[in-house]
Formats: sequence, structure tokens, C-alpha cells
Amino acid sequence: MKLREFFDRDAIDLDLASEVIVDESASLDADTEVTIEGWIQLDAIPGGGGSGRVGVFDNNGQYSLFIGFQGDVRCSGHDSGNGLITTGAWIHVACVHSETLGTTEIYINGVDQGGGALIAPLSTPAAHRAPP
Repeated sequence: MKLREFFDRDAIDLDLASEVIVDESASLDADTEVTIEGWIQLDAIPGGGGSGRVGVFDNNGQYSLFIGFQGDVRCSGHDSGNGLITTGAWIHVACVHSETLGTTEIYINGVDQGGGALIAPLSTPAAHRAPP
């Protein structure tokens, strides 16, 4: 893993064997609304072995954003459709989870790519909450 400059900000350069682990924190527990977003640039689409996806962010099963082996974005059980993520270019991805509306929406470069009904509540079960 290396940190590099990206548009006057820092970026993390990871390969498929890399991971960044953030300690569990109450500040990551969402009660009703959460948006996960970021810029990604892939050198290759993840391979189809195993679960067929690479995690960008996963909060202990509460909410997540993955890149699938068919160039799709996966947000907490919903899929954007195949071939929307390509290699070599910076792409903005976002997952918007709303317990209030009961929905999860997927955005790629600002365009709504669908989603659906929220599969599980965002409220974190006590067993998964960070200690106070």
C-alpha cells in the first residue's frame, strides 16, 4: 500500500492483496442514513473466483460497497448492472442508503444506476456496535 497525491489530496494505492482496516468506532454506526462514496481507478476488473467481488468498504455487514467481477458496483445486496466500471479511468461511485425511505441507490459518475428496497435496517444491532 502506498499513499500518493491525487488532485491536491491524498489517495491510497492498493492491490488485490492489500487492505486497510479501521478500528470499530461508534462514528461509523449509521442509524437512518449513510452515503459511501469515492473515486476509484482500476488497473483490472476483479477476477471471478471466490465471491467474485472486491471490497471498497464494508462496515461489519451493516452497509457496504464492492466492485464485482463483471464491472458492476454492489451496494449492500444491490447491483448496478454489468460493465459500468472500466479500467484506466477515475470513476466516482456512491451508495446511498436511506432507512427513512427504505431504499439503497447506486450512482456511477453521478448517474443513478438503480438499487432497490433496503435489504436490512441500517440500525446497528447491539452486538455489532462499537463500545462507548
